[in-house]
Amino acid sequence: MVFCLDLKMARQISASNNRRVFIVGVAGFLSATLIFIVAGGATWLDDAVFKPQVRQGDYGSMKLDRNNGRHIKPTVYRAVSSGVIGDGKIKVTEPTTLRDETAIPRIDFPQTQNKPRTTEDTPSGAKIIILASMRTGSSFVGEMFGQNSDIFYLFEPGFAIQTTLHQRGAVFLQPLYIDLLDSIYQCHLTGYEYYSKWLSRLVPKQILKKAPAMYRELCFKSKNSSHCGKVTPQHFMQTCMDLKKVAIKSIRISDIGSLLPLIKDKTINLKVIHLVRDPRGMIASRVLAMNEVKKTMDKVESFTDGTRAALTNYCWNNLHNTDVGKNLPKFQNNYLLLRYEDVSLDPHEAARRIYNFTGLGAVPGNVSRWIQEHTSAHVAGTYSTSRVSSQVYQSWRTRLSFPTVKTIEEVGTCSQMMQRFGYLPAKDQEHLTNLNISLLFDKVPDVNRDMYVL
Repeated sequence: MVFCLDLKMARQISASNNRRVFIVGVAGFLSATLIFIVAGGATWLDDAVFKPQVRQGDYGSMKLDRNNGRHIKPTVYRAVSSGVIGDGKIKVTEPTTLRDETAIPRIDFPQTQNKPRTTEDTPSGAKIIILASMRTGSSFVGEMFGQNSDIFYLFEPGFAIQTTLHQRGAVFLQPLYIDLLDSIYQCHLTGYEYYSKWLSRLVPKQILKKAPAMYRELCFKSKNSSHCGKVTPQHFMQTCMDLKKVAIKSIRISDIGSLLPLIKDKTINLKVIHLVRDPRGMIASRVLAMNEVKKTMDKVESFTDGTRAALTNYCWNNLHNTDVGKNLPKFQNNYLLLRYEDVSLDPHEAARRIYNFTGLGAVPGNVSRWIQEHTSAHVAGTYSTSRVSSQVYQSWRTRLSFPTVKTIEEVGTCSQMMQRFGYLPAKDQEHLTNLNISLLFDKVPDVNRDMYVL
């Protein structure tokens, strides 16, 4: 047991008390360490010793500080062990027991070999990630890569990790996800063979969405069958190596800073497309997708703590991520901010910007045709990528009441986020519902901040 003293309190304690606390603390630490080693349960942890029990995108278990809108993470932690596990499996060992008798399972993760990396280890070609949140149009933007047969596109590989960990009683760990992305961009799955096994369990329609290049490789000739060929690590590696250009769409990375190693690595040189959306439209779409319309759409007082926390987290993260992306020197040439609303209003121009930024050249004709077909007709379904995009981007204005909109605007740092990205506040009910009055600046206002310039 390690005891932490607040600094202000410590200054109020006399020198003798300090020495006494120090001696007792050291003795307690040595005793606990000796018992731990004797018990045979000590495992040196390469990453953090404890990880917070919080899933990305799952804010229902978070407590909300109503004074300043921040969410407070729960105090339950899970121990993480980084032992070498054969065949890419993730192992959960017997729970350890803390003093409060809270059972906490320890998880053993695969470990890749650490060796100096050269450009020969990673295939040349663009490495791209769409950094987004739930209900911001990331699936549609991702298909701008997925429809290109020259790109190795993957839809939410983090979902495989989250599913696998959840089945073993563990929680999603972002550092583990970043390591998986690192392996994918190098076109290998050493230590992460469970991802290819997870893909192999999907039906053809699901593989087409989550790994279209693998679908073309393993399913195309038998697309009417109920299953595809097995996705082996070798198949995965060869297809990736052949295409060289890798694009990934993800809503499971909250902090853009975690991508810095992939940007600094010259063999990857990751390009980040940061996709944002008006928080009012995002949360309206989110509660619709999560079947919470009746509870949250019309009555402000019925907003759940989970919804408020998700909104607070969304606005703060996007402010932080754009600060880092636009101002940290290592990011500046590898960062593109893209608004959902701009994609909706002119998807062809958005595609042109994306392809130019990532160095892919001109937008292929088949991708342009796909965009035209999927933005000029509406196909029912919450997760459909076919919409009349010029209309749907502000449909939330007719579904939310003015009091609800004002509440959203005042949650956490959402008003600051709206100002930063060019989203205008609603003045009254008439102003809100009059779609001829735009609540969107033509472009994102220029904001220069030097907080990250060293």
